[in-house]
Amino acid sequence: MRRAIILTGWLVSFVVAIAMNATAGEKITLQLKWKHQFQFAGFYMALEKGYYRDAGLDVTLIEGGQGRSSIEHVATNRAAYGVTGTGALVERSHGKPIVALGAIFQHSPLVLLVKKTAAIQTITDLRGKRIMLQPGYQNSDIIAALKEAGIGHADYVRQDISYNIQDLVTGSTDAFAAYLTDQPHQLQLLHVPYRMFRPIDQGIDFYGDIIITSDAEVHEHPDRVKAFMQATARGWNDALEHVDETIDLILLKYNTQHLSRDQLLFEATESASLIMQNVVNIGYMNEYRWQRIARVYSDQGLLPPDYRLDGFLYKPVATMGEVVRANLWWVGSLAAAGAFLLLGLHIMMLRRQVSNRTIELSESEANTRKLIELADIGILVHRNGRLLYANPYVLRRMRVSSLDEVLGDEVIQYIHPQDRATFLERTRAVVEEGALFDHVAVRYVNAAQECFEVEVSSLQMQYEGAPAVLTLAQDVTERNRVAREHADMQTKIEHSQRLESLGVLAGGIAHDFNNILTAILGNAAMAERKVLSQPQEAQKFLGQIVVSSERAADLCRQMLAYSGKGKFVIRAINLSVMLEEVSRLLTVSIAKNVTLKYHLADDLPAVEVDVAQMQQVAMNLVINAADAIGEKNGVISISTGVMHVDRDYLLTTCMDDQLPEGRYVYMEVSDTGCGMDRETQSRVFEPFFTTKFTGHGLGMSAVLGIVRSHRGAIKLYSEPGRGSSFKVLLPASGQQAEEVVTQLLPDEPRQQGGTVLIVDDEAAIREAAAMVIEDMGFDTLEAVDGEDGVRVYREHQHEVVAVLLDMTMPKMDGKRCFTELRRINSEVKVILSSGYNEQEATVAFSGQRLAGFLQKPYRPESLQAMLKSIVS
Repeated sequence: MRRAIILTGWLVSFVVAIAMNATAGEKITLQLKWKHQFQFAGFYMALEKGYYRDAGLDVTLIEGGQGRSSIEHVATNRAAYGVTGTGALVERSHGKPIVALGAIFQHSPLVLLVKKTAAIQTITDLRGKRIMLQPGYQNSDIIAALKEAGIGHADYVRQDISYNIQDLVTGSTDAFAAYLTDQPHQLQLLHVPYRMFRPIDQGIDFYGDIIITSDAEVHEHPDRVKAFMQATARGWNDALEHVDETIDLILLKYNTQHLSRDQLLFEATESASLIMQNVVNIGYMNEYRWQRIARVYSDQGLLPPDYRLDGFLYKPVATMGEVVRANLWWVGSLAAAGAFLLLGLHIMMLRRQVSNRTIELSESEANTRKLIELADIGILVHRNGRLLYANPYVLRRMRVSSLDEVLGDEVIQYIHPQDRATFLERTRAVVEEGALFDHVAVRYVNAAQECFEVEVSSLQMQYEGAPAVLTLAQDVTERNRVAREHADMQTKIEHSQRLESLGVLAGGIAHDFNNILTAILGNAAMAERKVLSQPQEAQKFLGQIVVSSERAADLCRQMLAYSGKGKFVIRAINLSVMLEEVSRLLTVSIAKNVTLKYHLADDLPAVEVDVAQMQQVAMNLVINAADAIGEKNGVISISTGVMHVDRDYLLTTCMDDQLPEGRYVYMEVSDTGCGMDRETQSRVFEPFFTTKFTGHGLGMSAVLGIVRSHRGAIKLYSEPGRGSSFKVLLPASGQQAEEVVTQLLPDEPRQQGGTVLIVDDEAAIREAAAMVIEDMGFDTLEAVDGEDGVRVYREHQHEVVAVLLDMTMPKMDGKRCFTELRRINSEVKVILSSGYNEQEATVAFSGQRLAGFLQKPYRPESLQAMLKSIVS
C-alpha cells in the first residue's frame, strides 16, 4: 500500500511537472519580409508587450529589404521563422524544407497601378503596354490576373521593378506592381490620380505575408511553434485594436524608413481590410485555397501538375502538457481509485471517441462557416421574405458593419423596384414548388442607394429547424460593364474606321476631282473660243465636258454608296460587279507605286450583303495591302470566285461559330508586301493593333466584324517577306443578283403635253431642267423653294402635269412641300430629285406614291425618259 501511494504521488508530480513545463527564454529569430513598417505591426506588439516573453520565447526581429530572402534565411537555419509570400510553395517544390504556419493577410496586397490620365480604363487595356513586375514568381497572382483578362506574356512589355513609384509618375512605365498598403498613398501625396487593378477582381485570390518555419522546427520543437503562433496572434489583435498606440511604437523604435504618421495610418487601414480580423482568426489558412494557388503556379510552369501540399501546411498537434491538463480529472481518479483503473480507461476511451467525433463535426462546421465568411459571393438565408443570415460579403455590399443591423429586414427592399416582381415570382416557386432558379439577373440597391447588377440562384433548405430559402448572389456589375463597353467600343471602332477610311480617301478624291474640273474648265474655255468660228470643233470640246461631268457624277455616287449613312440594307448582288463599280475609289485610295490587278469571275452566284459595308471591306483590305507594300513598287491582286467549303477548311478561318459547309463566294485581296509573322497574324484583327507608327489600327477589326455579321469567314495566309492574302468567304445565295442599268435614250421627238413645275433653290439647275423639258415640248414654271412651289402650284394646278421637286431647300423642304401639294391635289405627279442616293432620299416618302426619283446630276435622257413614263 505504501509503495502504491508513493508511486501514485510520483505519477501525479510527474504529470503536473510536464503540464506546467514551459520553454522559458528560448532564443529565436524572425526574418521580416521587408523594411520596418505597419506591415509587421503584430510582431512589434507581441515583442514589446511581452507576449513572446510570456510564451517563454526570446525573439529577435531582423529587418528585411531588397536581396534579403526570408525563405533562404529559414532554409539555411539563419532564422527560425520568416515572413514571405505564397512563393514559399514554389521553393518547397525545389527542395527547401519550408512549412507555412499561417497567413497574416487573407487577400494579397499586390495590385497594378496606372495613372488615371492614361488611356487605360480596364485591365484589358494593358495589352501592348509596359508593366513593371518583380522578378521570378513574386507577382504570379498579377500575371495570372492578366492571363484571365486575355493578356499573355507576349501581349505586354515586362520591365524589372524599380521599387520607385516615380517611374509611373514620369511615364517610364505604364503599369507598376505595388502594395495596396503603400504606393497608393505616395501617389496621393504627389496629387497623381491613379487607377488600381487587383488580381481578386479577375478571380485570382492569393494569401499575403505567410509566416514560415522549417521542417526541423515543426518536428523538433512543436511546443515552441505553437507558442510562437499564439503570441503572434495576440500581438496582431492588439495592433489592429490599438492602431494609434501601435503607430506610436513604430515611430519610436521601428521607423527606419522615416515614414509619416499619415503613411502608417493609411497602411494600417488598408492592412486591416486585408487581414479581416473580424471574420477569421489571425493566421487562418484554407487548404482548398492553397490548392487553387498551386494550380496557378502550375499553369505558369512553376510547379508540377497536381502538385501535392503534403508537409507544406502546418497542422498543429496537441502537446503533452495540453493532453495532461485536459485529462487531470482522470489522473486524479487514477490516483484515488486504482481499483477502477480499467473502468476509467474504458470510459476515457469512449469519451475520447465522442470528443474526437464532436471535434471533427465542430471543425467541419467551423471550416464551412469560414468558407462562407470568406466567399467572394453573396450568401443569404431568408424565410417569409425576411433576412435570417447574410455573409460578410453581403454586409460589405449593404454598407453595414454587422448582421444585427439588417437582421429581419425584408429582402425585397434591397431589390430594384423594376426587378421585384421577377424576384418574388422566382422565390415563390422555390418555396411552394421546391423549384431551383439559377442565374436570374436582378439589381440590388443598398442603403447608400448604390445599384449592383447581380445574378442570383436560390433553392430551398432547412435552417434552424424550419424551411428557408438559400440565395447565392454573384455581383456581375463589372463584368456587364466591361461587356457593354466592349460592345460600345466595337460600334465606335466601326464608325471611327469608316471616318478614317474616308479621310484616307479625301486626298485622292480631291486630286481626282481637281483633274476632272481641270478638264471641264479647259474644254469649256476651248468651246467658248470655237463656238462661233469653228462650231464642229466646239462640239468636240462640249462632248469632253459631258464625259468629264459623268466621271465626276460617278465618283459622287460611289462615295455615297460607300458612306452608307450607317444603314444596313441587304441586297442580292454580284460581287464582281460591285468591285468593278468601286474600282475608281480603290484606285485613288492608294499610292501610284502600287498596281491594282483584277481577276473577277463572270456569272458569280449572288451574295446577300449590305453593299456599302461590303465596299468598306474591299476598301480596307486594299488600303491595308497598300500599307504593307509601302514605298516600294508592288502589286495588289483582287479576285473573285466560288468554291465548296467543308468543315476542315472553315476551321482554318476566322469565323463565327458553326458556319455551315456549302458553296461560298469569295473575294480575295493579295499583295506583294512585307508579309506577317505568326504573332502579327494572331493579332491582326484586334482593335487598335497596328504595326505602323502612324496609320489606321482599326480597319481589320472592322473588316472581321462586317464579315461575321454577314455570316461569313476570312481566310488569312501570309509569310514574312512574301506578302499576304485575305480571302473573304460569303455564303452563296439562291436569289438573282440585282443589276444596275443606266438607260441612255436617243434624242426624243418633241411632244406637246402641258406644263411642268420645277421647284429647286438652285437657279442653274432650274434653268438646265427647263431647257431639257421645253425641248421635249412642255411648258415650264419655276419656283425658288418649297413655299414658292406650293403657291405656284395652287395658282396653276390645272395646267401642271408633273412637278420636278428638289429634296433640300430653305423655308420649306421637299417633304413638307410634297405634303402640301398632296393636300391641294392628291393625284399630283411628283418626281423627286436629290444629290443623295435613292434609298436615303426617298425613305421619308415611303408609301406616299412618288411618281419617280432622279439622282443629281442626271443626264437629259434620264429626265426625258422619266417624264415620258409618267405623262401619257
